[in-house]
Formats: sequence, C-alpha cells, structure tokens
Amino acid sequence: MSMYSPPAQGLTTEEAFSKLLQELTGVLDTYNHSRGRTWSEIIKGSFSTRSHHTSISWCSFLVLIIESLIILSLAIANYGTVFRSLLTEAILMLLLVIFNASLMIWENYKRLNELPVKLVKTMTKLEEMIHTWDDSNYPDLYMPYSPCISTQWCYRDGRLVNLPWSFLVPGDLIILLPAQKIIAKCHLFKAEETLLLPGSVFIPPGEEASSDPESEPPKIQEDDIPNLHVPMKSTFAIVLESPYKKMVEMSFESFLKRPKTFYIKERHRIVTGLIECVILPLALMIFVSLCIVRMFYLPHWLGIRVAPWTEILILQPIVNTFSLIPVALPFLYVFLHCVANAKIHTLYSVLKNSRNMMKLDVDEKESVPLTYYHVDLSLKSIYPEVWNFFKGREETLHRSQKLMHVLATVTALCCVDKKGILSWPNPTADKIFFLKSTVNPNTKKREVNQEILDVTHDNRNAFELHFDDPTWESNLSSLKPIGLNILLNNCNYRTRATYSCFHSHITNELQSKANDLVVPVVARRCLCELARIIGFTEKATSVFKLEQELCSYRHIESDAICRDKLTRAKIKFPFPHMMSVVIKEKIYQTLQLMSQGTGDMILDVCDDFWDGSDLRPLNNEERKLILDFYQRSSLTSVCAAFAYKPLQAKVSHHLASLYMELPPSKGTRYLPYYALNNGTPHNLAKDSSVSTDCIYNMSEKRRSREKEVTDLDGCFEVQTNQIFLGMVAMQYEACMDMVQLIEHLDQACIRFVHFSKENELRSRVFSEKMGLESGWNCHISLRPLTEEEKLEEEREEQEQSLFTQRSSDQPESVHFYCTSEVDSRKQFLPATANRRPTLNEIFGGSKRPSLNDSGDDDSKLPRCSSSVPEMVMLSRSVRESSLDPEEKRRLLDIDLDHEIASVCERSRVSFHQQSGSESSLSPGPDLNSNKDDSLSIHTLPNPVVTSSGFREKGSVIRFADSVDDTTTLPDSAINQRAVSNLRVTDSFNRQRNLTPTESYNDAYEMAEHKTPLGYDMSNRAKLPRGIEEVRPHLEHVDNVPLLVSLFTDCTAENSREMIKIMQDYGEVILLVGSVSNHENSGLFLQADASVGLEPLYPQACQKQEIYVPPNVGKASPTEVSMLLTSLPCSLALKRSDPISFYHLIAHSRHYMNNCIRNSVQFWLCCQLSLTLLGLISLLMLIPPLFTIADTMWLSCFVIPVLSLALSFATMDTVDQEAMELASWKNQVTLDRSILMYVLYFYGLKFIFSLVNLSLMAAFNLRWICESHLKNVNNTCSWVYPVVTLTPEMKSEEKTQGSMKCISSWACGDNAEKLLFVQQYTLFFLVLYFISISASFVYRTKHIWVKNPILNKTWFFISLGLLVIQFIYAVIRLRFSSIFHLVLAVSYGWAFLWAPIVIGINELLRRLEIKINIRFQKRARLDYGTKLGMNSPF
Repeated sequence: MSMYSPPAQGLTTEEAFSKLLQELTGVLDTYNHSRGRTWSEIIKGSFSTRSHHTSISWCSFLVLIIESLIILSLAIANYGTVFRSLLTEAILMLLLVIFNASLMIWENYKRLNELPVKLVKTMTKLEEMIHTWDDSNYPDLYMPYSPCISTQWCYRDGRLVNLPWSFLVPGDLIILLPAQKIIAKCHLFKAEETLLLPGSVFIPPGEEASSDPESEPPKIQEDDIPNLHVPMKSTFAIVLESPYKKMVEMSFESFLKRPKTFYIKERHRIVTGLIECVILPLALMIFVSLCIVRMFYLPHWLGIRVAPWTEILILQPIVNTFSLIPVALPFLYVFLHCVANAKIHTLYSVLKNSRNMMKLDVDEKESVPLTYYHVDLSLKSIYPEVWNFFKGREETLHRSQKLMHVLATVTALCCVDKKGILSWPNPTADKIFFLKSTVNPNTKKREVNQEILDVTHDNRNAFELHFDDPTWESNLSSLKPIGLNILLNNCNYRTRATYSCFHSHITNELQSKANDLVVPVVARRCLCELARIIGFTEKATSVFKLEQELCSYRHIESDAICRDKLTRAKIKFPFPHMMSVVIKEKIYQTLQLMSQGTGDMILDVCDDFWDGSDLRPLNNEERKLILDFYQRSSLTSVCAAFAYKPLQAKVSHHLASLYMELPPSKGTRYLPYYALNNGTPHNLAKDSSVSTDCIYNMSEKRRSREKEVTDLDGCFEVQTNQIFLGMVAMQYEACMDMVQLIEHLDQACIRFVHFSKENELRSRVFSEKMGLESGWNCHISLRPLTEEEKLEEEREEQEQSLFTQRSSDQPESVHFYCTSEVDSRKQFLPATANRRPTLNEIFGGSKRPSLNDSGDDDSKLPRCSSSVPEMVMLSRSVRESSLDPEEKRRLLDIDLDHEIASVCERSRVSFHQQSGSESSLSPGPDLNSNKDDSLSIHTLPNPVVTSSGFREKGSVIRFADSVDDTTTLPDSAINQRAVSNLRVTDSFNRQRNLTPTESYNDAYEMAEHKTPLGYDMSNRAKLPRGIEEVRPHLEHVDNVPLLVSLFTDCTAENSREMIKIMQDYGEVILLVGSVSNHENSGLFLQADASVGLEPLYPQACQKQEIYVPPNVGKASPTEVSMLLTSLPCSLALKRSDPISFYHLIAHSRHYMNNCIRNSVQFWLCCQLSLTLLGLISLLMLIPPLFTIADTMWLSCFVIPVLSLALSFATMDTVDQEAMELASWKNQVTLDRSILMYVLYFYGLKFIFSLVNLSLMAAFNLRWICESHLKNVNNTCSWVYPVVTLTPEMKSEEKTQGSMKCISSWACGDNAEKLLFVQQYTLFFLVLYFISISASFVYRTKHIWVKNPILNKTWFFISLGLLVIQFIYAVIRLRFSSIFHLVLAVSYGWAFLWAPIVIGINELLRRLEIKINIRFQKRARLDYGTKLGMNSPF
C-alpha cells in the first residue's frame, strides 16, 4: 500500500487534542481518588516522625497541647494566681499548634498534588495553544534520524506530517517505515490481530528477522549475482494507546519516590529524630527529676522556703523545655525556601532571556562573575514571586523535586543525549581525502600520494567551516569535483525522499539478516558549506537537471572468528551502500552519474581516480590508502565517499525504482568489462566516453545520443567503472558552552557523566572533544556480555596463564634473518572471449565453468574492498577449524616451544639480503635443530593478527604466506619489534628498493597495532562490563565505577539502573536530557532532579529550515510538545537558549549553605542554649532565669528574627568561593567524630556565655539579697533571702494553713527584684547571641578579612533587636526605675563579655577553617583519584 494514498484522512488536530485532554482528565481523576486527595496520607506526611516532609512532628504537638491544657485547667480551677496570669501563654501555645499544623498540612497537600496541578495548568495552556498548523510548521518529514528526537509520520487534518510523539492518540493513522522502532501501541491497518508494542522494531509483513542472533551472513555461492529488490513499502497502522498518557501515569506513580535530599535528611535526622524524639522527652524527665530534688533539698537542707509543687514540677520543666519544640522552624524553613526559590527562578528567567550571555572563560575565575547581571533580587522586588511560590508555582516542582537542594549538593551532572545537546545536531566536515600524483624528481617516476585537508568548524555557527591549511586553494582542481557532487547528489532537495526510503530498506535488511558487524549509518549530511568555501555558488546547480536516482548495497561476509572478535570489541562499521544520481546538463544534454556512499562500496565500483589533472588507474596501493582512511574514519565519524562517471544512456524507470543488491565482500570484485573483453585495461584518460573535461569543468561539447538501459547487466554496468573523487570525514563537534561548563564543574568537584548510546570507541573520541577523561579507567560499557563472550574471556585468561608459564623457561636470544617480501599483487584475469560476458558468467553462473576450474589460485581474482578490517588470518583459521583438538594442541605447542619465547629478547635483530628473488625468514642457531619443525615465514601484504582478533593479553601475532608457513610473536615483544623495524626502515628500504608508500605500508604491517586500527580497547583496569556487574564490583572491589565520566552502550533501562546505583551510594544526580526523546521519561523520574532540553533539530540541508515557525503569537508543534513532555522536569528550556547551570548551581550553593543552612544551624544552637541555660540554673540551685513568656518571646521572635538576619545578610551577594568547594554525598551520619566536631565548634561558641550569664545572675541575686533584703528578720542563704518567722506569723500559718507568699523570692518587693534580674539576664543573653552571630555572617572569613559590622542588613537588624529587647524589659518591669539594684561593675563586665566572646569565636573559627580546608583537600583528592584495585600504575 503506497504511503501517498492513505486509506483514511486521519484525525483532525481538534479531535486529536480533545481525545488527549479527555484521557489526561481520566488519569487525574484516578490519581485524586487513589492518593492525591487522601487526607490520611496528607496527615501522615505532615506529622509522622518517619516523614521527611515535616519540620515539626506529632511529638512536639502533643507536648504543646498537653502543656497548654494543663495551664488552662489549673487557671480555670483557680489553683493559683500564677496560673491565672498564664492564660495568655496557654492560648498562644494552642495558636502555635494550629498555625504550624496548618502550615505543614498545606505544604504536604501541595507536595502530593504538585504534579497533578502542574498537569492541570499544562492542559489549560494546551487548550489556549491549540490551532491547526500548516505542514511546514511540523518538523521536516525527511529530517535526519536523531536518537534524541522521537517523531512519527502521521496523518493530521488529512495531511502527512512528522508528528511529535506526545501528540499521538488512539485512532491516529500512522505510517510505519521498515525497521522503525515503535513508539506507541498499535495494530496494522485492517489487521487488528497484528499488535505492535512500544519498543519493538517493525519488520514489514513477509520479512522475518532471523531468530538466531548468532546466525552468520549468507555465504558466497557460485551463482551469487547482483539482485534487484523492490523497495520495502511503508505500512499503515492505527494507534491504540497514547504514549503520553502512559508517561503521565508513570510520572504520577514515581514522582514522590525520588531520593530525599541531603538537607531534608539532615533536618529530619537532627530535629525530628534527635531533638523531638530523644532530647525532648529525655529533657522533660531530667528537669522533673531535678525539680523534685530542688523541692526537697532547699527547705530541708538550706531552710529556704520554695514555691508550691505545681510551680516547681509543672512550670519550670515547661519553661526550660519549650525551646526544644521547633515552633518557629516550619515558618523559617518555608519562608526562606520560598525566597531562595524565587531568587533562583528569577535569575533563571533573566539568564534564559539574555541572548548576550557572557561566555565562561576557563582560564580566569574572575571572568565568571556570579553577579554579572544587574538583576534586582531584593526581597522587595521579588515579593510577588515569593508569595506565588508559597501559594503554588507547581510548574517548578519545588516541593516534590527540590531543585535548589539538588543544585546545591549535586555531585554528578548526567547527560543522556548527545546530538543537539552536547554536540551540534549536524556533523560537519572534519577531513577531506583525495589522491594526488606527483613526479619524483629523483626517480622521474610518478608517485601517488594521499592528501588530507583538515577543516575546522566555527562553534559560533552550526555549519560554518574553514580550512586549516592556508594553501588549500592549490588543491582546487581536486576539490571542485567533490563540491559539485555534493551539490548535485548529497544536498539535492529532490533526492531526500528516495534516500529516506533507501535507508529504511537497508536498515530492514540488517534487521532481517541479524548482522552484528555493521550498522546503517546515514552518510548523507549537509555539506553545502564545504561546497561554498570551495567556490560554488547557489546558481551552480541551475544548469543541471536531476534525471534518475539509483541505489545499491551489499552485505558483508566475514569468517566467524573475525565477526565474533569485532562484535566482542563492540566495533561496528557502516553498512556498504551507495546512492547515485543521473544528472543531465541542460546546455549540452550530456548525462553524468554522481555517486555517494560508503568508502568500501564506492571503491568497489571505481577503476580510476581523479588526481586533479588527469585520470589514473586504481591499483592495490591506492586502494589500500583509500580503505585505510575510510576504515579509520568510519570507526569514529561519518565518512562519505564520492565518485563520478559520464554516461551514454539512462536506466529505465522501472529499473531505477529498484534497489540493487551486490554480492557480499568475500566474492570477486566487480570486474571491469574492458578487462574481460581485452585482457588489459584501457587508458580511460584517452577514452572519449570518459573525458577529463567532463569531470573538471563540464565543458564537453558533444552531445551523446540518449539510450535507455532495460536489463540487469546494463544497470550493473551503469554503476560500475566509476572514477573515484575523494572522501569527506564528518564529526559531531562539541558545543563550546558545554565544554566550558564541564571545565567549571570540574573545578567545583562536580563530575560530568555522559551516558552514551554509542559504542566505546565513538564515545571515547567524543568525550575527549568534550574535555572528559577517557583513559584506562574512565569509561564503562553497560552492555552485558553474552555467555559466549564470557567463555571466550575465561579461555583467553587460561591461555595467558599458560603463555606466562611456558615463556619463563625459553631461551633468551634469537637471531632473525629477513629479506624482501614477495610481491603479492596480481593482474586481472584475462578475458575468455571477445564478447562482453553476462553477469552470470562474471559471478559464477551456470553458463560458464567456475572460476576455480582454471586451476589458478582464487587470490588471482580481484576481491571486494574490505568493509571490516581483514585482520584475521583466514587460511589458518579455516585450516584450524577442520582439525581435531589434539592436532590444534600440537600446533599450539610447536608455536610456543619454537617461536613465542624465542623473541622475548628483540635487542639483537639483524636483517640481511639473501640471494635470489625470494627471501625467507628462518630461526637462528639457538632454536630447536629439528628441521621438520622449523617454519618458513613470509610477510603478508596486508596486516594480520591472531585468531584472538585484537590481540589482547596472551594473544600473538602471526605472519604467514601460506597455510603451512606460520610463526608467532608474543605480545610482549610486539612494541620492541616495532621499534626495531622503524630503526632499520631507511637502510632496509634501500636494500629492497621500496618507494616511500611501500615503505610506509610495510612498516605498518611489521609494527602492528595491539588493537583494531590502532585504538586501545583493552580493559586494563578490570572494570565491570555490563550493568549487572557494577554493583558486585562496588561491593567487593573498589568504587571506580562511581568515578568514571563515561558510560557506553547505554539504553534507557541500563542507564536508569546505573543512576539508581549511583544514588544508592550517595551520589546526587542532576539529569539533563532531551524532552523530545520518549525514552527519557523514566530517567527524568529516577534522577534527584531533572532539566529537560529541547534539542537542536538536525537538518537535511542548511538551505532548508527544519520547520517554519507559525505566525507571531502562536506556538509551534515543537513548543507545544515541549510543554507536554517537560512534565516531570523542574526546568525546561530550549538548547538554543543560554545554558545557565553554572550560575544556578553557584546561587543554589550559596543560598542553601551560606544562608538557609547557616541560619538554621544558628537557630538550633540558640534554642538548645536556652535549655542548657535552664539546666545550669537548676544545677546551681538559683531561681529560674526566665518565665514562660520570656522563653516564648525568645523562641518565637528574637531568635527567628536574628536567624533571618543571617540569611538575608549575605543573600544578595553570592560568594565567589561557592564553586570552589567540594560538595558532599547524600549521606547523613552521626558518628563520634561528627558529635565531637559539633560539641567543639558549636558548643564552645555558646557554653562560655551561658556559664557567664549564670554566674552573673547568681552574683546579682546574692548582691541584692545582701545589700537590699538583709535585715533583722531576713538573712541570706546562698542567693535566697530567708525570712525569720515571728510568733504572729507562725500562729497565722497554723490558723490559715498556708502563707500567701511561700517562696522567699516571690514575697512582696522580692518578686520585682527577681524579675529585674531575669530581664537583666535576658537582655545580655540577646546581646551575646548577637555577638556570637557575628561569626556566622561570614563563616569562612575572619573578622579582619570581612567585618560583619559592614553588613548593613545584619548590623541594623541586630541593633534593632537590642532596642526592642530593652523596650520589652522596660515593659515587663512596668517602667519602674530599679536599674540601680545591680552594681556598675556588673554592667561593665556584662558588656565587656561581648567582645571577649567574639574573640573566643574567632579562635574557634580559625581552627574550624583549617579543618574545613583539610576536608576540602581530602574531598578533592577523593574526587580526582580513580586508582582502583586493578590499577596498572
């Protein structure tokens, strides 16, 4: 069924989005009924001691309620005047309970419903943004494939468009291309029984993939000839489920399961777990016990009258433990987080909209100012945003995802997509390869050399290029044919549909043949810019007309050993294919064939090459140069080859619409017809049909009579005998802003981790461009090993141990005698007749005898170009496969006994020339003299390695010329042999009369690389291979997997599992990924926080926009899709917007560590100090220093305001050192060292002041007792006045049963004097809290470096608190002038203690800074050290 004749019109835009909204409404209703509106879960999250989402638990509420009820009960019962005066305090306690409970319920309600509310807002925006778009508003149908973008061909409004995946709804009519990955559950049109599930690969009906993944590609048979195939047709299907609905359901299920942040864990562990659940009940028991002792000890042992038991056993424990109840923490925590979030998102909005964002300079820290943008982030300007964050702002997910917490403690910034995010979306030209012939002035012979021009990409533009070589214009004669081919074929707008269909066809071919050696690489990418700098203008193609498009491909065939080794090494090569266009010149009506494809395929159809001035025949040396460049380039980049041919005739329309499959690579190469006809090649430069004018300036002046080829032979002939022009290697260039970001993150000890979907080799090359480490222990493949690969590794380890054991007993010196090699280049097979043979005759059909029947060796036939490195000795592997195990063991023993250990010492290697045309390499006299076992050895013209493929540990090199002539070299001697070869190269070449090219090739053959094509793929660090081996490695070996910056062979499943493993070991993950990739939804939900980026879309050609934006004021389909797919992300932005991660991380670190965490620590210390001060007063047996009102005044106003002053003191100025400090892992431990640190650096800052206050209070009480209360009837016992009872008082006590004034400090004027001492103590306690807070303003700076007095915010708030506290004291004393009761020296000492405590804290801060510096050095050492247990260093 043709894709251009749809069976139905599909849904309209309105119908589709109406269905989508209806489905989303159903998901919301289900969630609200099951969880979102369940008050039991909200209450549990608000008050449970196990909940990490509450700042005050039910323990504190229970204590507050009981205390307030006791006071209210005693007051109502008229138990005493004291309790009647505490009605206000009891009511305030109940109000605090109501306020904090309401605040916690509000926060948890908003947290549980944050994502659903965000979805509701998204649906509201969606209804406003929906309108009918034009075809051009959607992404281009033939947009190059990108793994970061998921789109689907779909019919909307009766038109075929490239629909974003989130728009798919049930009932959509879609088109499935061959080998396409299914996005949504669907069934084939009018075939409802054929269900296709998401994640599966669509194989068109009639094409079944091989069930055996290890099945070999088809073998070459005698009757293998080119075949014509009908292109795979696209298939219509009907969508059954919306993929976006599935994503929303998964998001609702998982968004509350994110790991708790470090700050949440720390607060819960200290406040809830330690203070509320341990210290508070323990303190109540201690204070009650001490009050009982006090109640009996004072009257019986000191004769001091005390207050009633209710005041001692109820009021004093309440007063001294009230500060342990975090009544102010919920407000502090919520308010400060709203302010900080408002600042962060305001800054983000400014940076996002700033197109002139300053680039990060990696050399100078000063060039990255964190306050560069003059943004007003004061509380006054952002107050509306603060209120919005309290009410909601659910789109930021600031309650459930805690982005600011994650940014402040992030240890790994992970990116799961490359193209369009880390790199530019389009690969750009990196190297240009062509052949050039020159005349050697010494030999007067023409030599062919390879020319490689380097091209550099300008990172400010997606396509702009320039040549590195200033003399590149001298090669214009070679570059112009390539440039014209690019414009007429590669970047021809009319060829896009054909190539898209062709690429789907060959992808399906690979799926059906289950070949794991090659991949369908898209080699056709925009090279218009290259053609432009070569000299072509836009009008250059106006004189040509596209006539036809021809497509051909072939499978590869390699022996089982080579395939297994390449597969295990995870090396894949492009699938050989070629696309040719027949072009007609409008003026002269001449036909020309322009071909582009993979290097091996293009080389197979070429017999000549253009050297810039003339045509030259391709021989084996040139072919080897071309293949070497192609194979190396295609391992790490995209490599496109170009060819050309003048034509006499077109191909019939029917044949042109078919795809030609050529025989696999192990068959004979496509023999030129002139070779079969005449036995010798023509001089094509002189042939009228192959004019040099045609290839250079297209000035052929004769018109050929057009013909039409209608048979397979003619179609095959049209695409062969071409002229090789050159190759272009293209690379994905890293975006410089990301490279600079990685540099700065590294300075902050934040590891950038790339989860690459590509293999190890390609991933390592790109990671080096990114500035990531890619050495011996810096990457891990997450692809699990198969059982066969595991057995192969075990076998190689056994061989290595055997090799080590045998080599220890071998001779130490060997002499080798080497002479020239045998020329292995053969001529073409002579013709058998004067007629043109048919294809059946060429490729072994039944019309002629087999080529092998001639008796000649099959190697005389020219062979296809190697699509994969031919580095396995095929003849020996074939022979060994036919031997029994005993014979194989005998051969291995011969190799080991006679050769392996013999060359371990290669210091004495001598070469000498033998007489005769051939040379032999024979072992020296130290070898075994048995002549039957000695081996004659020759070097092959092509590099070969052992059957172990890439010569890992224990493997050997074999040089052989025939089946029976083999020897082995140990792995340890390879590098030494290479050095020896290079040393004798010059003299050796003179003896052998080799050309420089032959010398280079021979040196390459003799000094083989240890790995394929010279890339080190060994696993020397013994890192785990496969996701299932990572966790056992971490548990039993070392932690290197947590320190690597690159994971390769990643899928969505193993990437999510690896992120979970990292989180289990304390890593804080900030995930950055493409919101256009439907596979990233689960990853966004797994990470601690996620940022969605809309990637840059790839373009088929820079002249064609990927989509046309709608009219002003209307959103494009990609913008609407971004709104939908960013649902689980805290932030969502376009990749074209400035990346502001560095600034956001710096500000978040500053707000959380220097502002919020610092102020909460100070608040906590002050609250504990109040309890500790009450404990000291009890132990000193002095009256209570505070009343309930005083304690509530301090806990609810003074200390919170002073804590807020610390937060706002530095909130507007971000410390530059914030990004120089190493973060910590998401692990909260309270061990002995942590407790000692807290007691030393926090306890000592407060304890001296508390003791000083207690002593001053005792001194003042004693002084007042001695000087103002002591008389005939009163004496002083400790600090208490003792009243001597007169007979009248005793009789009154007997008759009334009690005294109106029982406590000695509560009688008459004594109560006022005690109240004065309490207010005196309270005032100076506030002063000391302010003095101590001076060391909290700038925690890492000494007072002489940064004076806190210069901080206006802190200074004026502190000064205002002192004034307010003085007013409070005057009010409590009822404006009585009793300040003279205390000596002036007491006032002087109290004020003098403030600078003393500042000095003590400076000494403690000095030690604290030293310890923190030591900790930072250790943290940086841990961050930068990756030497694991298996380190080779």
